[in-house]
Amino acid sequence: MRLKTTIMVLIMLLMTSGAYAGWVFIEDSESENQTTYVQDNKMKLINPDQIIIFDVAKNLVCFANPKQKTFWKGTPSELAKEGNGIVNNMEKMLDEQFSAIPAEARQAMAQAVKDQIKTSSNAKAEVRDSGQSEKVAGYNARKYEMRINGQTAQHQWITTEIQMGKDFDVKRFGEMLKSFTSGFGMAGDRAALASPQVMALLEKGWPLRIVDYQGGSEHIISDVVKVEKKSLTPATFDIPKDYRKVSVMEIFAQ
Repeated sequence: MRLKTTIMVLIMLLMTSGAYAGWVFIEDSESENQTTYVQDNKMKLINPDQIIIFDVAKNLVCFANPKQKTFWKGTPSELAKEGNGIVNNMEKMLDEQFSAIPAEARQAMAQAVKDQIKTSSNAKAEVRDSGQSEKVAGYNARKYEMRINGQTAQHQWITTEIQMGKDFDVKRFGEMLKSFTSGFGMAGDRAALASPQVMALLEKGWPLRIVDYQGGSEHIISDVVKVEKKSLTPATFDIPKDYRKVSVMEIFAQ
C-alpha cells in the first residue's frame, strides 16, 4: 500500500453529509481511480488496491486489501502503538529480511526511518490563497497553496459550493489523523498536513483537486470528476464478511 499518499489524501478528504443523504466523490489520479463515500460521520475510500474506512463517532479506522481479502481495524492509538512497535524493532526486522546487507548498512537504514519520524513533529504548515479560481467537476473551486517548512508542498482547489454538514466532525477527524504521526503512519512532513491551519481551510468546503510536489516532482493525487449526493445504506461502510483480520505490519506490507 502507498501509505504516505493514502494518508495525505485522507487529510484532504474532509467533508460532511446532510442528515438524510450522503456524498459520493468519484476521483481520478495519475495512478488509479478512487471513490469516496461519506455519511453520518463515516468516510470510506475505495480503489482497486485498498479500502479505508473511518468511523469518527466510534474513533475507529479500518484498512483493507481487496486483493488479499484482509483487513486491520482499531483505534488510531492502537495503530500508533503497533506502528511504534514496528519502528522499535526495525533493526531486528532488517536483520531478518536483509541478512545479505552489511550490519552497518542495516543499522543506517533503521536509523534513517527513526530520524524521519522524529522530525515529523517539527514540520510547520502554512496556507496561502492564490486568488485564482476555476471550474472543477462543474464546481467553482479556489486554488490554495500548502507550504511546509517554507516550501510548496501542494496546491488544492477548494469549493465552498459543497459545504460541511453537521454530521461529520472535522476537528475530531483531524485528531484521529494526528495519531498516525506515531510509528510509521505519517512520517516526515506529512504530519503537518493535519495542522489546525489546514483543518481551518478544509472546514470551508471540499477539495476537488490536489497536486503534490513533495519528493521533487509533481503528482496529481486526487482529481474529482463527478459528485453525487444520495442516501447510502449502512452496509456501504462495512468490510465484507469473508475478509480476515491481520496485523498492522501485514496489512501495510501487502
